[in-house]
Amino acid sequence: MAIEEERFRWIRNHQEKLRTYLYSGLMDAAHRGDSNCSKVEKTIILPSSHTGGPRYRVQNYQDAMALCKWAGYPDLFLTFTCNPKWPKINDMINLIGQKDDENRVNTICRLFEIKLNQLMHDLKNEQPFGKIIASEHIDKIISAEIPDSNIDPDGYNAVIKFMIHGPCGKLNSNSPCMMQGRYTKHFPKKFNDRTTIDANGFPVYKRRNKGIRIEKKGVILDNRYVVPYNRNLIVKFDAHINIEICNYSRSIKYLFKYVHKGSDRATVRIQSIDTSEEIDEIETYLDCRYISTTEACWRIFQFDIHYRQPSVERLPFHLPREHTVIFGEKDYVDDVLSKPGIRQTKFTEWLETK
Repeated sequence: MAIEEERFRWIRNHQEKLRTYLYSGLMDAAHRGDSNCSKVEKTIILPSSHTGGPRYRVQNYQDAMALCKWAGYPDLFLTFTCNPKWPKINDMINLIGQKDDENRVNTICRLFEIKLNQLMHDLKNEQPFGKIIASEHIDKIISAEIPDSNIDPDGYNAVIKFMIHGPCGKLNSNSPCMMQGRYTKHFPKKFNDRTTIDANGFPVYKRRNKGIRIEKKGVILDNRYVVPYNRNLIVKFDAHINIEICNYSRSIKYLFKYVHKGSDRATVRIQSIDTSEEIDEIETYLDCRYISTTEACWRIFQFDIHYRQPSVERLPFHLPREHTVIFGEKDYVDDVLSKPGIRQTKFTEWLETK
């Protein structure tokens, strides 16, 4: 949090560089006789350049939706979870004389970033999934069954190690996925002889009752508790990699909420509310803010929080005379309104070229 606080301190002390208002609003201020810009728009702004802030999330979400409009909705939703028991992590911990991997989050983050880059390389260059056009193609890339240990021992070991959900429900009412006695993850699933797509467009994966069962935490589980996976990926990366078919825009919204959700946490503070006080976006953002050691290391190492390909050029859309104007706290309104090009924006110039 020390690095985060230092960034917030810089933002607070440089608000004059971030002070913005609508052009029409400045015109109204001029008509009112408010010549001093320090009286205009007293909100303390948390800019979109701050990683994880509200403007940051909204802009990246809008970029993702622009890609969906251009290329269509995503076909696959993949979740890659770090495995803290990777051999290279254990080798490093032993090398420096540590026993608990939880104390070496920096090592875990560095190795996971290497694995993540390798996964992205494989997805883009080897293209293991190809194009999905029907249910039979889904079965070639996604499975929700326990492999036969005699036919595929590597796949079997990876699935029982990383891809078995639970036990939950009546088998374990204290499971994290249980909330007020209900299954939040909808396990166990039903047996199915073939993969289908339901009326809402969601896949119902093939889960045959083949009699293959495994034991987890003293409970016998079958294919109804298997999290969908791609066999080659979980074997190669030795980690939990959940992959799902998706064809709807809500998956994009879920992705951004999932990435920035943080840990479950609640903080209560009693204070008076004075509506005359200035709006402080930094204070609002910091309320109940929690940064785990993993996220802290990831941010310190400057690893990518958000990545997209192809890139998106943001075009700030606005109504006539409703574009944003940037000005300093010590500027005069009339001087700001008389600046050359004050009425020109990227959007208006783009319209001129059309």
